[in-house]
Amino acid sequence: MKIKDMLIELISELGNFNDFGFNFMTSKSGIQCGFTPKSIALFYKLSETIHINDPDFETIELNNFIKIVKQCTIDFYTENKLNNFETNQIEVMQKLKQSIKDTTKNQMTIYTHYIPVHTLGFEKIKTLKLGNIHIMNIQTWIDSINITGRECFDNFNWKQYLKDSVNKIKTETPNEPCDWMIESVFNAIEKAPAMIKITIKGFEKDYSYKLANIIAKTTLDSISLLFNKDVFYQQILLSERTIPIMTHGIVETDGNLWLPSSSLSSRIPIISPKQSHEELLKKDNQKFLQGISEILYALENPQEAKYPKLSSRWATALDWYAEGIREQNDAIALTKIATSLDVLSNGGKYNGILNMLQTIYGISENDIILKDIKKETSLKEFVKEIYDYGRSQILHGTHYERLKSFKRQREQASIITRTALFGCLFLLADYTEEDLDAGFRELQKLNKTE
Repeated sequence: MKIKDMLIELISELGNFNDFGFNFMTSKSGIQCGFTPKSIALFYKLSETIHINDPDFETIELNNFIKIVKQCTIDFYTENKLNNFETNQIEVMQKLKQSIKDTTKNQMTIYTHYIPVHTLGFEKIKTLKLGNIHIMNIQTWIDSINITGRECFDNFNWKQYLKDSVNKIKTETPNEPCDWMIESVFNAIEKAPAMIKITIKGFEKDYSYKLANIIAKTTLDSISLLFNKDVFYQQILLSERTIPIMTHGIVETDGNLWLPSSSLSSRIPIISPKQSHEELLKKDNQKFLQGISEILYALENPQEAKYPKLSSRWATALDWYAEGIREQNDAIALTKIATSLDVLSNGGKYNGILNMLQTIYGISENDIILKDIKKETSLKEFVKEIYDYGRSQILHGTHYERLKSFKRQREQASIITRTALFGCLFLLADYTEEDLDAGFRELQKLNKTE
């Protein structure tokens, strides 16, 4: 259905509404318009059609865009700008679309988001800056923010109050209404040892927040990639699911309960803040950190970055890898880690992943890449085992026995995929040609022939 046909039906539905209910909206002229189920469906289809076909609306989520389309349409309707629409379609549609664009543009501003996170603690030594992304400790964050608009804050040291509250030091409570305002800030940061600061421009607020969380997660997972797999459990957004710090085993035999056992999980830090800070400062790691900064910049500024497609593909592959590392079930972990390789090679499956890894390692498919007590594994055998016999058969239901072990395949896949992520990052850092939809498999072919 064309846009003009949707509008014709919408005008008719708005005029037919006679049962006031919960589905309504007030126009800027103060008139309330109700929506029938059919008009709601038409608004969705109209908004989706405009949203998909106009790049000006890429930086706003569809659900929020629907609200704008509804508002602009009923404004036009209540101001009689949709009268005689069928005889003046082109002009009315142009004006309505321009109103939608202007309203959308007014919601696009610069938002600075603060994402509460757990880290290795390196920010306690010094704030880490990766381009425009800052990772700071909570004390530094409190010093950097400001609250205005309430007189009760003028004669009250609210920053010290927040610091004392975080450190569980009793202090004087502020007067109303600042007491509940400052408590709401405290509740948001109470369990946050660190904060990631991200400034997003050109996006609507909800979409901006969604992007900020993606960037924050990519930032932490990138740093974790530099260290080891246990760090992926220790560096995480507070909003993300994670494993408990300690688990207990309770067993009974012959009617008697054993003394419960306990074990600490991988969430317990094994690297001190000072050690992690020094590791990040090492000269050998600066190319990696620079590459990460460029990836993060591309996620934050896709319109300005040189390689937004390849950067987004690498970040997506990292996300699959990180979730695979954090996954407790070996079979599911293997599918996630193998999917990371699939994303890097642009859905290359067995042949695409094999060709990509051949380029990264500079070896043939028959060369041995893994050795253990049981066997030696060639590159093609590795890809076949983790992708065809592992990921594909697990997802398609061939492997369904809950006790079947995939521990060895998981460990091997994590080692090779980590290397692949490093290889692709460094390859992108040295790349000077056009951005590619085809992914790193094609990029490596170009690099190999030059």
